[in-house]
Amino acid sequence: MVALPHQEETVMLWMISAVTTPLALALYLCITDQIELFPWNSVSATQRPLKILLSLTNYIPLLFVALAFLFGTHILMISALAIIFIFYIILYVACW
Repeated sequence: MVALPHQEETVMLWMISAVTTPLALALYLCITDQIELFPWNSVSATQRPLKILLSLTNYIPLLFVALAFLFGTHILMISALAIIFIFYIILYVACW
């Protein structure tokens, strides 16, 4: 089956989105975890070891998701979707 040019462009746009979205979220989390944004967060009250732990638990899965879609391997992309579903949908909804 031959892919149409429009389909290839659509797939490429989705792949770019799948790589850049986790990186943008990681940047957002880095800013909100490290910089005091009064009155929304109180970063000064958080101790340094806890900041590092929060950073590792947030950035590593997001970077894995971005790299999985960047490499384009199906098993990595499926595991990235599982990480997104488990960590960022189920656990964040449970925290609410």
